[in-house]
Amino acid sequence: MAIAPKHAKMIHKYSQRLTIPGIIFLGAFVAAVELPCTGGPYLAITLILSQQFSLNALLLLAIYNVIFVLPLVVILLMVFFGKRVQHIKMWKHKWRAHMRLAMGLLLIALAWLLILIANGVINLG
Repeated sequence: MAIAPKHAKMIHKYSQRLTIPGIIFLGAFVAAVELPCTGGPYLAITLILSQQFSLNALLLLAIYNVIFVLPLVVILLMVFFGKRVQHIKMWKHKWRAHMRLAMGLLLIALAWLLILIANGVINLG
């Protein structure tokens, strides 16, 4: 999944003229738009933990952080220790088909898991 090349060029053109306040505003806007997708699981898990500590909820929080936060930290560390962004983009492009296959299989597995939980075959607590 990617931004259409036509729109990507337009975004790149506008990003060249951004000021520091513009960058801050854009970052806040992107975070606000992504919040419903990325923050929902985190909010639900922290709500469970705030009401009653549960090892299951703590495990879910750890899984969430491994899936969502760890890749961001790895990319940050790679760039910090000298990996060029262009090299990371080339690696991503090279392995794109494998990543899409893995994401598809993971989504199918999650769908089956949700179906099994909804039907009471699996009980998480």
